[in-house]
Amino acid sequence: MTDRLARWRRGQRFALVAAAGALSALAMPPAHAIPVLLVTWPLLLLALDRSRSRGEAFLIGWGFGFGFLVVGLYWISASLFVDIAFYWWALPLAAMGLPAGLALFMGLVGLGYRMILERWTVGPLGRVVLLALLWSVAEWLRGHVLTGFPWHLMGYAWVPLLPVMQAVSVVGIYGLSLVTVLLAGLPTLLLTAPRRVAVGAAAAGVVALAALAGWGGWRMAEAPPAYRDGVSLRLVQPNTSQAAGRLRQDFLSDLDGLRAASLPAAGEPIPSAVVWPETAVPFLIGTRGFVDLVAEVAPPGGSVLFGAPRGVPDDGDPAGLTFRNALHAVGRDGLEGSYDKVHLVPFGEYVPFSDLIPLPAVATGLADYRPGPWRTTMTAPGVPSFSPLICYEAIFPGAVTGPGPRPDWLLNITNDAWFGRTAGPHQHFAIARTRAIEEGLPLIRVATSGLSGSVDPLGRVLARTDLDEARVLTVRLPQPLPPTLYARFGDGGYAALLLLTALALGLLRRGMGVSGAPPGRRAAR
Repeated sequence: MTDRLARWRRGQRFALVAAAGALSALAMPPAHAIPVLLVTWPLLLLALDRSRSRGEAFLIGWGFGFGFLVVGLYWISASLFVDIAFYWWALPLAAMGLPAGLALFMGLVGLGYRMILERWTVGPLGRVVLLALLWSVAEWLRGHVLTGFPWHLMGYAWVPLLPVMQAVSVVGIYGLSLVTVLLAGLPTLLLTAPRRVAVGAAAAGVVALAALAGWGGWRMAEAPPAYRDGVSLRLVQPNTSQAAGRLRQDFLSDLDGLRAASLPAAGEPIPSAVVWPETAVPFLIGTRGFVDLVAEVAPPGGSVLFGAPRGVPDDGDPAGLTFRNALHAVGRDGLEGSYDKVHLVPFGEYVPFSDLIPLPAVATGLADYRPGPWRTTMTAPGVPSFSPLICYEAIFPGAVTGPGPRPDWLLNITNDAWFGRTAGPHQHFAIARTRAIEEGLPLIRVATSGLSGSVDPLGRVLARTDLDEARVLTVRLPQPLPPTLYARFGDGGYAALLLLTALALGLLRRGMGVSGAPPGRRAAR
């Protein structure tokens, strides 16, 4: 197989790795076909080992990344179909341009792999370790460079296997990605290493995965679901339309529907707070009478938590306003507090370099939103303190709580109706669940059209809606856990794992493993 791959033309190898990358996307939510990684990652490793130049290695890494992302992020294009007559020209940019740009990080993985093997003699096992190390660093960079886009990370493949996911409470999602790629690459040794090494590495991988799952299972057994006494939340998923051209009377009708759904029927318990989704009704918070209408349905001693844009005086123009995407708390006495979204969606809520790119943002409906000044912990009548996360903000590891006292829970409001019945809402929900495990904090999530629900600090889904249904959930607020290692030290655990992996690679290079041949030569068997 390896000899045949070496004889293939460059274009054939590129097509193979792009297909392998596309197949790898099936391991992610919502498919979670994890075993495909045991085929696709060895194909990538073999292709990189048979690359004939740095440029070819870069293209192989880029091709794998492009296939992985073009399949995994296809749902972004669905948002343009809300008004496709206006945004038709952006369809190829969303479907192909964004994955092509993000895949540059994976191209650097291929380039770095080739350059290191040109300088070091690294055996087959060391090459598996090297690729896992480089891939996880590339994911970290993708999550931080420019505004960052840490979506579709390899570690999210484990979301349905919560015992394994508990690892993120120590090393975060980037650390779990490193472990995932390392395990997925081990079958390569069946083709490139002596039998004793291949069998030994496979056995070590199985033992490591079992130990990881065993520790996670023990952690979950030690902390069964627990709830805060006397605190319940009424989650309203309205399933309102996202179609273009809706009129003011449509929005007024939406508001009437939200108000009606917020009031418990006779015999139902009165909640501590009611939660509506992001931009539940796109009225500015200062619109005459709007807050009063919301306050009428606030529970006694409680509040309504919801998303709506607001205008803030522009420092550069005292007569003007800047617009912000915000989460508000309204009690019986009126507006109790607001939080302005800090991490905005490029091209969705603002256009980068707008002076040079005269295009409207897709989701604002007004002007470009401006970011809020900082993350914060909110307080509201009826509920313990919480960290507000508006939509996209839930995807950033280590950035879901602000400085100061630790919140008791995470509140993620979002409008995923833009993406219809695609993989996007499922991926978003899985990502938000991961933040709960990392921080040891329960998560309450309310989406316009789903998925909404309650998640405990170990990632267990306690209640959930489906897509495209108008539904109300009344849930008890789970108790938080003590701060996890990740909550205390952020990516410090991941950095320690990187260091240990690099040390292991150094030991393998010095002969404590299987020697190998430089790229382009037949590997030792």
